[in-house]
Amino acid sequence: MEDGAGNTVRNLSVWMQQSRLNPRWLAELRRWTRQNADLLSTVSSATRNPGSYAVKWDGKTDKGALAGQGDYYVCIETAREHGPYSLVREKVTVGASAFKKTLATDNDIEAASVAYGKA
Repeated sequence: MEDGAGNTVRNLSVWMQQSRLNPRWLAELRRWTRQNADLLSTVSSATRNPGSYAVKWDGKTDKGALAGQGDYYVCIETAREHGPYSLVREKVTVGASAFKKTLATDNDIEAASVAYGKA
């Protein structure tokens, strides 16, 4: 999740193969690596096979503070050996009203959506 200026608000998940000390393909996630390279040792889990996955945001920042209402960008970025680089980045407005939005697609990202409302 990014703010309107493109700064990281919250890293929800990063999946990658962790068999190397210097993960070669993580740097291919250009947008994420630019702001989050210091998090390399805390990457969440292994690369996923193609499929459908759900990730939830609890409305908090990476520092644990509650994020305020306003405009945010949902960013989904992929890189694959011998495959394309993909980035979906779309604005959503977090406020008092619930919403559901289908996001654009790009190369390996064939479908994505975001929903906001009470858990």
